[in-house]
Amino acid sequence: MKKFTVIIAGAALLLAGCGMSPEENEIADVFRSFVDNVENGNFNVAFDIFSSNTVLFMDDLASGMRNWGATSAGNGRELFIEMMEEMSGDELKGFSKQINSVVIDGNHAALTILTDDGDEISEFILEDGSWKIDWEVLLYESVNEGLSETGIDLADLLPAHLESGEGFAFLKIVHGIPGRTIWYIFIRTPEEHWSEDCLGSDLLYYGDDITIFTEPGIYDIRVLDENDNSYIFNEIETDENGFEWLVTPYDIESYSGEPGYPDQGSSLRTDTGEGSTPVTVINDLGSWTIWYVYIDPSIDTWGENRLGSRTLSPGDTVVVWV
Repeated sequence: MKKFTVIIAGAALLLAGCGMSPEENEIADVFRSFVDNVENGNFNVAFDIFSSNTVLFMDDLASGMRNWGATSAGNGRELFIEMMEEMSGDELKGFSKQINSVVIDGNHAALTILTDDGDEISEFILEDGSWKIDWEVLLYESVNEGLSETGIDLADLLPAHLESGEGFAFLKIVHGIPGRTIWYIFIRTPEEHWSEDCLGSDLLYYGDDITIFTEPGIYDIRVLDENDNSYIFNEIETDENGFEWLVTPYDIESYSGEPGYPDQGSSLRTDTGEGSTPVTVINDLGSWTIWYVYIDPSIDTWGENRLGSRTLSPGDTVVVWV
């Protein structure tokens, strides 16, 4: 955190502005505003000057540190404020900075500051017409340097953001099951069998997420953890706006069988209905898949398909409460 402290702790910015264009001066003013707000304890305002990349990094850092018990901050903003409040006034105001240059390249810019240790560069990015401080890389390197003495690599601390599949619609699955690792993720439409494992050779740890790109439609999602527990979310409708599912222990289904693909020996139990008496149907038809199950009183006509958009693969069970 030493470099991070040095950069945000400027006491006086010596900026003549000579030879700078209006846009270059605008970037310098943004940096000056950030430092002024940090000096005056306006950490919320200072945080709003960060780019979206930086905010995402801080959110990930807060999540990773929270999982390790190193903070109670719920997001990047709270973590930033917590870090700033832990610094002394001397740390925040004890350094003098001089802006040597501002170089603009399209939507990106680099502001160079002269320090006792040499030049320091702050990256900027243009977002929605405003220049924002883009410190994602700087903060990563700074925090990783601070962790070096602990033997922890920041890459192991931060949540992973994986991607899979093709298409312009997407399903985002966020791991929210404490103490468990997700080994497999499968999706299907009502007309299809379960897909191949969307994780491939990857695993999801607590706080990680995966975005599965696909075509618009209605999907079921099945997640298996390291202990073969199954977590199900059925009939998700997704389009270009996507759908996000935070998997929690409350999504668990009764599950037994060997680890692996659902169509290769695993068995799944699904419960449906609202009655008090269970009727259990087990698919023991070998390689056949059951698409429809009807259970109704003898005096009535057939009602709705009890499987809904699901199918019953070989070995799977549906319990209909009637």
